[in-house]
Amino acid sequence: MYSRKNNKLLPERVFNQYSMLKFFILVFIFYLINDCIVFSQNSPRGLFILMRYKDLKDNKDSMHAVLSQKWVSGITMYLTWNNIEPVKNQINTELLNQITAQGIQAGKTINFGFLPARGSPEWIYNEGVKKISWTHARFLSGQGLPQTNSAPDPWDFKYWELYNKCIAKIGEILKPYSNIGYIAVCGPSPMNGIEANYSIGGRVWVPNENGKGMTATYPYKEEFENSGFEKIKFIDLWKKQFNVFNTVFPEKKLGLALHLEIGPNHDSEISDVIRDYIMSNYNGRCAFMLLGLGDKNGMIQKDSEYARLLGKGLVQDPNIDIGLQFAAWVNTQKNASGGMIGEWIENGTSVYGKNFRWVEVWYEDFQFAQTHADYINGFRKGYDILDNN
Repeated sequence: MYSRKNNKLLPERVFNQYSMLKFFILVFIFYLINDCIVFSQNSPRGLFILMRYKDLKDNKDSMHAVLSQKWVSGITMYLTWNNIEPVKNQINTELLNQITAQGIQAGKTINFGFLPARGSPEWIYNEGVKKISWTHARFLSGQGLPQTNSAPDPWDFKYWELYNKCIAKIGEILKPYSNIGYIAVCGPSPMNGIEANYSIGGRVWVPNENGKGMTATYPYKEEFENSGFEKIKFIDLWKKQFNVFNTVFPEKKLGLALHLEIGPNHDSEISDVIRDYIMSNYNGRCAFMLLGLGDKNGMIQKDSEYARLLGKGLVQDPNIDIGLQFAAWVNTQKNASGGMIGEWIENGTSVYGKNFRWVEVWYEDFQFAQTHADYINGFRKGYDILDNN
């Protein structure tokens, strides 16, 4: 027997094979499109307020106050490992469910970062994890003056075994939620684990003799040299951590914050290698970020060293989402104004084009804006720009 197709006679067996092939191709395309839609829907879009556990603890209505604003797209929630697992094997499931459920109730997106490093619980040291200490200039909370910090040794295998065990449990808790924008990948950065930098041996700010401004110095280079840092080892750990998060959160977008500062040096090669590895192996799975003090480090200046971390290849790839976090900008900018945030976001669109999808602003700046109408207007302008980009 024969079947007619395009006015040609084909054997029935061939025709059936042809039909089945079309069927499987259509099924494949359906799942491919559906998969892309899932990630597109879950990717962060708009203006987000960065909050921490202490913000919830200080004011139980703080999340509601943020999410009720029409110009807020959602919340980026930073929780330390200690917030999540203060006692070994006792995960704070209620906290995770409460945060995510509030987002659903408000119809808003929630992004998460689960910070190890200095946010690690003390019990891990009883499990044999090695602790290290170093001197670091904490610009945002310490005026750039040197302070002693301590955290787990980033090269300690036991540290990552325990942290990733916690991450796996978090993955099970968050699996049912569809309103998650991204989960931040955390790696071997000793300060907070959430940026691909290495703060040991970094800069310390010294006041200028004329009393005007400060100058960056590097008096603790020896700490960096003695910390066991090796570029290849650092990069490999970031790759491994990305693989872990990719396995734990297969249906969630992942976020990765690139950086330049490695001890006393600026080294773009590290972030370049990590970024290219992800692009080659997980294209479309990761949203890339830059975290900084507004326009001070050049992340919204075209062709700046910092902005180039995102690379022209990313900006040309429609699958890539780019986000910026403006850290404590009201308190760190000498000439801060309400219109500044809108101007920065507008500059971001000119640098990163259509790939520029979202901005994060600290909760402290959100609180300041509540009593300053011009800042609220600036936020609204920024929200509208991102909404139309």
